[in-house]
Amino acid sequence: MRGERGSEVVQFVIVLPLLLAVVFSIVQLAGMTLAASQLSSEITRACRQLDAAGFELAANKERFVEEGILGASTQLDPARLHVEHVSWTSERTKREQPVRDGGAIEEQSTVIEASYDVSYLLPAVADLPGLAGRVLKRHVRCSFVDGRAIEIRQEGL
Repeated sequence: MRGERGSEVVQFVIVLPLLLAVVFSIVQLAGMTLAASQLSSEITRACRQLDAAGFELAANKERFVEEGILGASTQLDPARLHVEHVSWTSERTKREQPVRDGGAIEEQSTVIEASYDVSYLLPAVADLPGLAGRVLKRHVRCSFVDGRAIEIRQEGL
């Protein structure tokens, strides 16, 4: 009887760390998935709310975009977010369309294409090998016509 009880204690002592590692891994993966979903959502929201005129005039475009993402977010940790490689192009177009009475309607628009890379250090519940210190990276491209976002694309790096 004593030998069986001792055997059960030994088995429990062996299984407990493995069970805890599995539980922490599941919690860690769930947290990473949640953070990835939040980041994608906040990037999209930030592109929609981005002030295109302010973007053109901003001296530090990386900081301007980073503040836009953090301003749109209530969930992301500012210390974990980093924006780099911001580039943009601006093009003003002017078209004339003839109308029936012989006149023409003039259309003017400003098209801005912005792209940047976002990296976010995912939070870790425990320092588990392979799960801690993971960084989620996205390449974002936003297209604006007359200050309104018309297309937002995100790609993993």
